[in-house]
Amino acid sequence: LQNNGGSTQTRALLGDSPAVNAGTFSDVPAADQRGIPRPAEFSGGFVDIGAYQIPLGENHGPVNHFPSDVLTFVDVPIAFDAQMAARVSISDFDAGNQPVSVTLQATNGRLSFPARDGLIISELGSLNVTDVNVIGSVADINLALEELTFRPRAEFVGQASLAITTNDQGNSGAGGFRFDSDLIRITVRKVLTVNNVADSVDANPGNGVAADSSSRATLRAAIMEANAQPGLDRIVLPANTYRLTRTGAGEDLAATGDLDITDDAIIQGAGRDTTVIDAADLDRVLHIHPGATLTLRDVTIRGGRVGTGQLGGGILNSGRLLLENSQVTDNEADRGGGIANWVPTGTTTGGFASIVGSLISANAATTDGGGL
Repeated sequence: LQNNGGSTQTRALLGDSPAVNAGTFSDVPAADQRGIPRPAEFSGGFVDIGAYQIPLGENHGPVNHFPSDVLTFVDVPIAFDAQMAARVSISDFDAGNQPVSVTLQATNGRLSFPARDGLIISELGSLNVTDVNVIGSVADINLALEELTFRPRAEFVGQASLAITTNDQGNSGAGGFRFDSDLIRITVRKVLTVNNVADSVDANPGNGVAADSSSRATLRAAIMEANAQPGLDRIVLPANTYRLTRTGAGEDLAATGDLDITDDAIIQGAGRDTTVIDAADLDRVLHIHPGATLTLRDVTIRGGRVGTGQLGGGILNSGRLLLENSQVTDNEADRGGGIANWVPTGTTTGGFASIVGSLISANAATTDGGGL
């Protein structure tokens, strides 16, 4: 709320507000809360809903549409395209096909913006640009924004940003130009790359480094580090077989037994035929806890065994699992030999799995659900 005129504070309508032009002429006060007259029926104007009426003929301002927070990883570009949740676009209620101006400014990264017919662009399609200004219609600019890419500085870890300012250049209406400025916060996180097949624990969970006491980046250390850092982490698992050797089933911090996933993570293997996580009959392989999401790509899960009354020999999933181009094989449990989706007592959600291009085979269950 702010002082927009009148005796009380009001909230001015943005140009793309659903309240704009959405009122009716019946039973509407002659003026808004500030005393601005409402348009009469057949006057060529439209009634806005609420306490604020945009005066007839006044310029509506542009509006930026954007994700406020975006996460990426070291040297991984962000494509702000139409298929991604990170899409960037603009709107302007009354600009029509008249030109508007958009300025993009990046920190700790570079922009790629395509050249298109109908646009005047200060930098054309370069991968080494921090500032871009483009002038054109809203429709043409939005088509180009679907190909906007942000690339973090090489090996950069930390906070980056993308500022977007849209100026309608006075199009169209009285009152001069209107603009909208916003900031997209971009977090660039380190990729946790495993470099040793040992099954040792992280020496200092939460310090941003996956390393045991001998400075080896093991799978267990990487998972413990990912659990300790709030937010999504990416673990890269090169081609090899990673066997679990630390006994101690029932522990839930990934220090012994199975690999506990308590926060969002991506485990990226090098191919399901070459990257294997093997529990070697020690415990199950993975336990996804409530509230956590695990994306498992290009990995084989095998050798998980749990006893009577236990669920999920390969994977016990009480969170969300996305299994892509992977394999779950040679695991055993009382129920759900390969994968068991389970909602624990006291919780109401969890146990959701999406399986894409993956193979679940040769698993066994004593009671039911050999594969799932």
